[in-house]
Amino acid sequence: MPLWASAAITILLASVVVQNLYIAFKPIKNDEERELEEVFSYGDGPLAVFGLFFAFAFWFSGKLFSDKYQLVSFRVITLLMAALMVGLIGVVWNLDAVANFIMNE
Repeated sequence: MPLWASAAITILLASVVVQNLYIAFKPIKNDEERELEEVFSYGDGPLAVFGLFFAFAFWFSGKLFSDKYQLVSFRVITLLMAALMVGLIGVVWNLDAVANFIMNE
């Protein structure tokens, strides 16, 4: 993969990681549910898929957990998503080694 493509993918994923970490570790407020809708509104651009994912994750955490634990579960989901993105960034930069590992198996 060309260096510019790896850098572009890293910048894209790193921006999502930073946003996820902000949501996971920011202080809890009383009217946080409305703020989460504003933070994860990506509009109609190519990042709208991430917005749909987080809207689904927030809806799912609301259905699965009570109101008391809904925000905590959503924060855990966003923290796990950030860890997944960091791992994906590592795979992008080491794509040749990953491909060699898979082909040798």
